[in-house]
Amino acid sequence: MSRNQASITGLDVGCGWKVSGLEVPAGGSVQATATVSVSPADQDALDAWLRAGSEATTAATQDPDVKGTVYAVQRLKGVEVRTPARVVTPSPLKITLVPVWAGGADELNPLYVSPASGKPSQMLAAVSGGEKGVRFSDGCGGALAVDSAGLTVTALQITPQCTVRASVGNFTELQSPSFGITSRENSSD
Repeated sequence: MSRNQASITGLDVGCGWKVSGLEVPAGGSVQATATVSVSPADQDALDAWLRAGSEATTAATQDPDVKGTVYAVQRLKGVEVRTPARVVTPSPLKITLVPVWAGGADELNPLYVSPASGKPSQMLAAVSGGEKGVRFSDGCGGALAVDSAGLTVTALQITPQCTVRASVGNFTELQSPSFGITSRENSSD
């Protein structure tokens, strides 16, 4: 456990702490214990102190003015699945998973891009355990092929409307907007 550093995280809070080395399984929970010095007068005072801490934590982690990817597990509001409006068959489908914070979608810092190259980001590791927590599936009745790892999608059949489904950690019911799959001959239309 270490103190939150506002100059690094962008979260300027009176009493903030960072917990490291703790992995919470998807859909699960983990219990941590900390010792703090506080001397409440009675149970009501303790309850008020705990409530104030909880409210301050929520306010800090859901502040729309906070930029960046810090404390992703606590701050992430959702994930958008983005694809090109049209893809040519047969070719890999570029899928971008865009994090959505209290301040909106962050196209500049994608959570994941498929087909992937390089090491997964710390943000992806935090919210889904890395690539093991990411899965794509066909949302258009066989027009897409998904590799055995569930991470790379290929457009196979021509169709005017198609979607790809995604699961990222605890965000399990994600779907892209509709896109078209066309042939190379028709791609210049």
